[in-house]
Amino acid sequence: MTFRDPRGSGARARATLETISVSGLAFRPDTTGLRLEVGMVLEHAVLRIGDSELRGTIRIRSVPASASSPVGGLFYPETEQGERLLMTLISGATTIEA
Repeated sequence: MTFRDPRGSGARARATLETISVSGLAFRPDTTGLRLEVGMVLEHAVLRIGDSELRGTIRIRSVPASASSPVGGLFYPETEQGERLLMTLISGATTIEA
């Protein structure tokens, strides 16, 4: 996954997405020197899950004291179509009835 670094130049930061569910996501930043804080908003996030790509915003919910633990956050897709795709990916369903 990638997102805009909320501090500094706004360069793209990279992270490894570990888990995603209806209650949020967990990831490990790959970009060195990245300082994240609870409540911080990561804009222009792009999640790649299998062949799918989701764009949106992440709000940080937890930042571990140890680098061996993942950062937790909530992902907000930027479109309704993205929300439907996210729920389809999480549930494993092939179709969703409206």
